[in-house]
Amino acid sequence: MEGFLVPLEDLENKIQQSLQEYFTGPKLRSWCYDGIDEETADFIDSLLKPFYYLKVNRSKLLQSHEAWIYMELLLQKGDLEYQIYSGFLEKSGILTWGNSD
Repeated sequence: MEGFLVPLEDLENKIQQSLQEYFTGPKLRSWCYDGIDEETADFIDSLLKPFYYLKVNRSKLLQSHEAWIYMELLLQKGDLEYQIYSGFLEKSGILTWGNSD
């Protein structure tokens, strides 16, 4: 896979902290090596609501795991962020963060 890094603005580290707490919490207990489910995808989408153009790729739930979540980039021409990403053929990416182990 090749691409580019686009940091998401998380000045108070709330998204990172929430992801860490979720993936180490009672549901997963840091064991998320065989994919994620719809509930986890919905949780991630809710955290990323300010980044309305990013959604968990539901067709790749089984390939996603802690700190490596397949995402879809859903931009329209009128969106402010469109110019940043225009010209890239791929409309998908990976959401990544510091792994718990």
